[in-house]
Amino acid sequence: MRKKTLLFVHSSIRGLIVAVALGASFFFLLPRTWITEAYLKPGMLIGSGLSFLLPSQLVYTIVPDGGGPALVLLALIGTLIFWTSVFTAAQLIWHKVSHSQRN
Repeated sequence: MRKKTLLFVHSSIRGLIVAVALGASFFFLLPRTWITEAYLKPGMLIGSGLSFLLPSQLVYTIVPDGGGPALVLLALIGTLIFWTSVFTAAQLIWHKVSHSQRN
């Protein structure tokens, strides 16, 4: 059990690093392109859902102006959640496949 938990934590950290690195490279190397839009699109949907789940006082504490800047923050958080989950799942699947072929 401990080994699986450790594997999940390591895969999650790798997924987070890859998600941040890809996002930063897209925003700095290819700003305002369809790739950047495709990277942000899932986060916009998740961020809209987060806006209903989070208390508005919390959002206004972080972004006092609210409105558009708050939705952008939620979209970035949603993007990070989505792509970290995708890359974590890919890492776990790769690990499982590579170790099953060894046995």
